[in-house]
Amino acid sequence: MRVEAKSSERAFCPAAEKSFRAALRRFIREEFPRLGGERVVALFIEELLRLIDSHHLTRERVGAGQLLWYAVDALDPPFRHKRMADTRMVPVLLSLVTPEDVEERRRGEEGPRERAKRVAARLLGEAWAQGGVLSLADLALIMRLSPGYLSDLVGEWESERREVLPRRGTVHDLGPSLTHKAAICRKAVLEGKQTPEIARETHHSPASVDRYLLDLERVAYAMLKHGMSPREICFTTQMSEGLVRQYAQLVAELGLSESSPFRKEVGAELPIDSRSGKNNTEWA
Repeated sequence: MRVEAKSSERAFCPAAEKSFRAALRRFIREEFPRLGGERVVALFIEELLRLIDSHHLTRERVGAGQLLWYAVDALDPPFRHKRMADTRMVPVLLSLVTPEDVEERRRGEEGPRERAKRVAARLLGEAWAQGGVLSLADLALIMRLSPGYLSDLVGEWESERREVLPRRGTVHDLGPSLTHKAAICRKAVLEGKQTPEIARETHHSPASVDRYLLDLERVAYAMLKHGMSPREICFTTQMSEGLVRQYAQLVAELGLSESSPFRKEVGAELPIDSRSGKNNTEWA
């Protein structure tokens, strides 16, 4: 038996090397001989095969009406000068057409604008559930609509339902949009919700939620307690004038006043001797 086993080993051992894994190992050894030892090469191959498996879905895994798209990893936020080529991607399956869509078309009651809003919200939600975030540019390519039109649709959806959709500009705090700031501040001031709940409902980190709320208080305190002008608040808080005016708009919308409770750290950072007039015309 032992002789027969050795004979079988000699006969069939080469067959084990006729694989993609073996081809990769051979390629690495020939083209990148300094990459590392056998263990390093084996780990590299395992990770490479994992990436291939996750990024190239088989036909059986993609259902009718679905498509594969590469979304930015929700856990890989941007920073200054960071290129898309240096950003992690995750493959996501998106439902471009669903049985619900077919039923809506059969009924003929839904207009094209409402349909586009619903589909855009679904695509953003599906990507988020799989760990990715889509931008308006992604939606524009998928749905063959302009980014500007989609921005209007998403804004309408969020205003109508008082919810924040998880698009990349919102999740990663890109751009000057007031929508998600307003939603976060409304939930805190008008609904009395706490940071963890607000973070979950608006697809933000707790740190981002706290930052928005603190900035709102800073602007409100400067306006209402000190009567400071936009330029004075910009200088004191180091915010841009556009951002200060956005928060000032929220102060009025939320009905904040001098008697509103402010955190101690908010008052500590503002100059005590500020003497600007209460009816400063620069807010006009």
